[in-house]
Amino acid sequence: MRAFLTIVAITLSGGVAAAWFLRDGEPAPAGASIVAPSVVRRQSIAFYEHRLTEDPHSALDMAQLAAVLMEDGRMTGDERAFVKAESLARRSLGERTRRNGRSAALLVNALLAQHRFGEAAEVARELVASDPETPAYRALLAEALMEVGDYNEAIQLLGSVRSRRADLGIAPRFARWAELTGQPGEARRILLAAREEASRRPDLDGEQRAWFSLRLADLELRHGRLRGASSAIKAGLRESPGDWRLLLASVRLSVARRDYQAAIRAAEEVIATVPSADAFALLATAHAALGHDAESKSYATALEGVVRSQPSASHRAWGLALIDLGLDAGEVVALAAQDTLVRHDAYSLDLLAWALHSAGRSAEAVGLARRALSLGSVEPILRYHAGMIEASSGDRATAERHLTLALRGRGALTPAQVDSAKHALDVVLRGEN
Repeated sequence: MRAFLTIVAITLSGGVAAAWFLRDGEPAPAGASIVAPSVVRRQSIAFYEHRLTEDPHSALDMAQLAAVLMEDGRMTGDERAFVKAESLARRSLGERTRRNGRSAALLVNALLAQHRFGEAAEVARELVASDPETPAYRALLAEALMEVGDYNEAIQLLGSVRSRRADLGIAPRFARWAELTGQPGEARRILLAAREEASRRPDLDGEQRAWFSLRLADLELRHGRLRGASSAIKAGLRESPGDWRLLLASVRLSVARRDYQAAIRAAEEVIATVPSADAFALLATAHAALGHDAESKSYATALEGVVRSQPSASHRAWGLALIDLGLDAGEVVALAAQDTLVRHDAYSLDLLAWALHSAGRSAEAVGLARRALSLGSVEPILRYHAGMIEASSGDRATAERHLTLALRGRGALTPAQVDSAKHALDVVLRGEN
């Protein structure tokens, strides 16, 4: 079997790791048969597992196997792969600490994939201290710091690698920072340029190129740009047909378009491949919108079970879905509050604020909602939450500003949220209590 799969970059966005590989650094020769990436991964896993039986102390083979497992976990949704990758990365570092930054970077990615953000930031900080000259490591630390909400240090690190901001492994971090600071147009420009660059890279396979379309689709969906999201999803599926991550994005798009039957069909297709908790949340939402109360309750109950089984890795999308479905906000408050002991990023603060507001504790939510928007994000759902909270607290001017911005991106809101925002804005403008 050919020696292949040399790591060329490790990129991260939103807590999902993506390891990229090349076959001996060269594109496949013209006319060569194309092997499906999933087949390559299975062959690679078997190859490196066999090598480790022959040499159990090979730090390089441990790192290579960890990298392939990270990619496999990302593409199959099997989180056990991230746990195995973490173990292998730690073993590799145990065998060789000097000049083994690749394994440390893999360990950071494995921890982030498991939502262990505080630990990931600590490992990334140690990595940069040991190798401060590698731009990719500084960008990785910046990503981890954004996950925990240490934005000042994150932007300093991004500034230090600004000359490399077009690199495919670094550009998505700049896009995320632009979005957090209220510049979704700039974030879109960065992601479009990165996707275009990826499309010209013969060393990347379809799944890897599709990742950039996925990041673009996520951005468009968050800001209610549904036509842009549709275009990005279609482009990604052309690169990676049947990719469950893009199918999940299409579910979100169908829900945003109020095409709930299409959302249900696509979500069921996702679940047939990957037991995605996000898909269960969207199924519950779609059935609720159609008045299918029994089905919605069934999926919501399944979602609650997932949340309870993973108290150390609360997920914002799940928490928001449980609240919007009218379930016990108190439980989400407890989970979100536990999460903010480690994280104080915009999204963790927003979830806790919205959960408190939904539990009738709006006075406690005001400060959190303001902190969540301290960087200037214009994301509609964040502005909607903040506007409703400020309206409840009596700050009419601030509520009007937030709700007006939220309604400009109404494609990112549910029909119920649009109605609530309009009603609250009308009340604010009339000066009623």
